[in-house]
Amino acid sequence: MKIRIHSSRLFLILLALASVSAARAAEQEIDLQRTGEGGWPPPVPVSISGFSSEVDGVLKNDLLFMGMKNVGPEEAKFLIAGNNSGRVEARVLERISKNTILAKAYAGSTQRSQAHALADDIALALTGRPGIAQTKITFKVENGPGRSEIYIADYDGHNAQAVTHDQTLVAAPCWAGRSMLFYASYKLGQPCIFSHQLTSGARSAVARFSGANISPAVSPDGNKLAMILSKSGSPNLYVSDLSGGNLKQLTFSREGESSPCWSPDSQTICFVSRERGPASLFTISAQGADKRRLVTNLAPNPTEPDWSPDGKWIVFTSQRHDFEICIVSAQGGNAIDLAPGEDPTWAPNSRAVIFCKGPDHAKKLSLLDVPTKQVKDVARILESNSQPSWAMPGRGQTSSVGGEGPGRAIEPVSPVRTDDSISSKPVAAGGGATTTLPLNTWSAAADQPFKRDTVYFEYDKSVVKASEVSKVERVASGMKSGQYAGKAVRIEGHCDERGTEEYNRSLGERRALAIREKLVSLGLDPQMIDTVSYGEDRPVDPGHTEAAWSKNRRGDFILLEPPGGGGRGGASR
Repeated sequence: MKIRIHSSRLFLILLALASVSAARAAEQEIDLQRTGEGGWPPPVPVSISGFSSEVDGVLKNDLLFMGMKNVGPEEAKFLIAGNNSGRVEARVLERISKNTILAKAYAGSTQRSQAHALADDIALALTGRPGIAQTKITFKVENGPGRSEIYIADYDGHNAQAVTHDQTLVAAPCWAGRSMLFYASYKLGQPCIFSHQLTSGARSAVARFSGANISPAVSPDGNKLAMILSKSGSPNLYVSDLSGGNLKQLTFSREGESSPCWSPDSQTICFVSRERGPASLFTISAQGADKRRLVTNLAPNPTEPDWSPDGKWIVFTSQRHDFEICIVSAQGGNAIDLAPGEDPTWAPNSRAVIFCKGPDHAKKLSLLDVPTKQVKDVARILESNSQPSWAMPGRGQTSSVGGEGPGRAIEPVSPVRTDDSISSKPVAAGGGATTTLPLNTWSAAADQPFKRDTVYFEYDKSVVKASEVSKVERVASGMKSGQYAGKAVRIEGHCDERGTEEYNRSLGERRALAIREKLVSLGLDPQMIDTVSYGEDRPVDPGHTEAAWSKNRRGDFILLEPPGGGGRGGASR
């Protein structure tokens, strides 16, 4: 039966839908621009003059992300006039009254650094909030297929320095003070969580249990480390002190968790869970109590949350057809769309956000002014930049501020160091026992008999399909036959590119663990089965079609032999 709709009625329907969409957009603008609780005041209009091109550009860019906008002199509330002949000098006047708000000259470091110091002083003088122009970011840089390194840089991407030089996979860097990072690295063969002192280069593996050790997040008070571990049989949320001790499991979901972040008072953790179906945001106390779902209406499949330093908002990635950066009240509610992208993290001023956008292996970092939704790209380092983390204030990163007098730019951070030796000690498990990783030192055998037994998965699923069970049975039969006596098997979990990095790392682990569970049910010794997740980092087909994605959603089997067994010295293929 055909249904006919009169053209005039169709027009009314379309008009109604357009009105709803416009109303939602208008409602979002009101939410962002209001000056009451939870909102931001409109940008302060300023007029900048007298500086040469680099200093002029630095000032305009800095002030954009600190609540100001550059306009003509006749529209400005404040006039910023100065020069940079030898050093950066500036005077800030209230346009109508001609009162001097700020007058300073800057010395030390480069003129770019002096301009950042001036911008921070202007921000504090005109908005009452500390500036962010002298803050630092850390992020992941891909430098080749299956290889990435951790970098730090100024917040705008300049003065970038490599932190690691390991030629392996790294993920999810975060700050712990001004001179320490935490991140996940495959340097020891599987994802382990490392602490890294930037000044001395000292590194320590603080979490290296069997399975996944991913998504580190340091509490704002600097005392606790949240992370995702799969040592219990699925990726769950844990908390420890910064050395990895006093480990406590907070969640017990079989569906898996990912991407923890902290409230500014260090009392609550927000994270991603699939325990009720599709990915959702949840909050839980740092002691493991009061778990609840955080509503994100209008933004399905939320991942990668980050809590604003003022405690009012949570920014996250919504996984739709494409990725979208959104914010929601820290109490939950209707989400607000901001810009296409993923991996968002707040600036210390709770106004700006840095995130990444673009296709896999060609991502770039971008800055976002949340109230105005203005976006500016950051200079790309090498092929692909992602997973940024913004250093928080209170660690000597802002200049002194006064009405008049000299100022001094903050000197750049000293060159970072990396110690190739790894300090590692067994980490106490919940019952006080220690864990070891005997299979982590094993090598891939020269002969790989299970290459044709790759297990394929449905989109966003970790259940072994009935059509794939025969492959697992063949592997189990081969391992029990005696032909491979004294050898073990590693299961590598992989995902297609349609998911954020940390979500896919957790999903890949769930896939590997699902295959492991099936092997154990078929009689294999669980002590002879290792698992590792590579998330989306090792696709077999680099294409962006369903045909390519279906090949990349997989679990591979790698036959292992002990050290000295004649293997080819590595598990990667």
